[in-house]
Amino acid sequence: MIPKSVSNFIFKSIVHRTIRFLTPIKYSDSTGNVRRIYDEIGYDYVLGAPFTLHASNPKIMAGMWSLVRESLIVNGKVKRITKEAIAGGVSISNQCPYCQEAHIKMSGGKIDKEHDTLFQWSKSHYTGNSLIQNPPFTIIEAPEIIGTALAFHYVNRMVSVFVTEYPLPLPRFLHWLKPTISSFFKMTAGVNITGVMAIPGISLNWLTTIPLSKEFSWAESNHHIEKNFSGFDELINQIGEEVIPLRVKTTVANYLAEWTGENQGFGNKWIDDVTKNLEHSEKVIAQFILRIATEPYKITEAHINEIRKVGLGDSELIAIASWGSWQVTKKIGERIGAPFK
Repeated sequence: MIPKSVSNFIFKSIVHRTIRFLTPIKYSDSTGNVRRIYDEIGYDYVLGAPFTLHASNPKIMAGMWSLVRESLIVNGKVKRITKEAIAGGVSISNQCPYCQEAHIKMSGGKIDKEHDTLFQWSKSHYTGNSLIQNPPFTIIEAPEIIGTALAFHYVNRMVSVFVTEYPLPLPRFLHWLKPTISSFFKMTAGVNITGVMAIPGISLNWLTTIPLSKEFSWAESNHHIEKNFSGFDELINQIGEEVIPLRVKTTVANYLAEWTGENQGFGNKWIDDVTKNLEHSEKVIAQFILRIATEPYKITEAHINEIRKVGLGDSELIAIASWGSWQVTKKIGERIGAPFK
């Protein structure tokens, strides 16, 4: 096994190559809060693209880091390998190859019998089978398990749009090395990452202290996770007030209230119908948000170019993408958290 410092150096050196549609902030170029957040991530985890893609909006990067850290990384009532299997299952349901590759590898490369039922639960959040009504875990385990699942419903959407499909980028002529490097990642960096002893609550310093939201009552038995989700929700709500037109938010909210996870199929008729009463700039923003909420893996460079034309820089683009990803994450949370309310 190679030292964690070497794993971190590798990721710091290459992570910017996996980011697309944004101007990445390299570790060597980072300053202020961005550098401090990067260092905190590197200490407890590894500086991967799911975090650094948010760097143009440090508040959101800090908040989503806290979301992942307190649920997945912190040592609690649920084994880390179990939470990695959940992250992998959610990533499969959201068709996010990058996160599938990373988290299935960190759960050992395959799902054993001990974790199979939870793995099936993590893949069924859209279909609503009996495992959702009768979850295979206790109320004490719920904060970490549901928290991890929801963190990755958010992360998968952001990664599907702004990150390439493979955690360790290779030049095209070296793609034949992918299986070897994947095995190396599992045996070295993966072991380093999952073996960290993380102290609960440290990342909460990045979030504003607010009253706890009843929306996340499934986390009542773990105050760090409950505070984390409440704080991130407040942050995203504030950002929505600042950058997203009211008519856009209303249009998205009305659609998601009826959406049950179905695939939208081919074509644009559905999204044109949903946004037909909006002005052009509102329509462009609303359609991007609806796509990242319901089918992020279908977003292309053409969609990014269209939204850039309404004058959005990287920070604003991350803001509206985060807002959209979080709205559908909360909707999923209502479903999978219901048995514990």
